[in-house]
Amino acid sequence: MSEIDHRTIIASLSAEDRRDLTVKLDRPGIVRLTVHGGLVVGLGVLIAARIPFWPVLMLPLGS
Repeated sequence: MSEIDHRTIIASLSAEDRRDLTVKLDRPGIVRLTVHGGLVVGLGVLIAARIPFWPVLMLPLGS
């Protein structure tokens, strides 16, 4: 039985498929970072304001 390696699979892809798989985008990372930072800051503000049940808000922050 012959083994299939990554070079064989890559060679079998069309140029369009290869381009789609290797494209690099910044947008998903920037969106994820912005959402994460917003949640951390938002929860921090609520904790600092000591709203009712504020200790529960510390759980997602890992504290």
